[in-house]
Amino acid sequence: MAEITLEVAEDTEAVEMELDEVQTVLENDHEKLIHRDSENAHPMSAITGLDDAIKGINKSIEENKVQILTKEETEEILNAD
Repeated sequence: MAEITLEVAEDTEAVEMELDEVQTVLENDHEKLIHRDSENAHPMSAITGLDDAIKGINKSIEENKVQILTKEETEEILNAD
């Protein structure tokens, strides 16, 4: 069984925790994790290049005083290295 340790400051009034399910993965295989596609399962920073892509889109909008991008233009921004 896995051990969970929770440390809180002395002046903490209450701590709430809800644990639905614990899964142990013995291999380093992300594909074997459950609920990987659940809403809010990953922060935006977990998606490689997403922050830069959003910044690029915002920069384009600012520079062009709001431009409607085609699908191809959007893909070009998102796939830029």
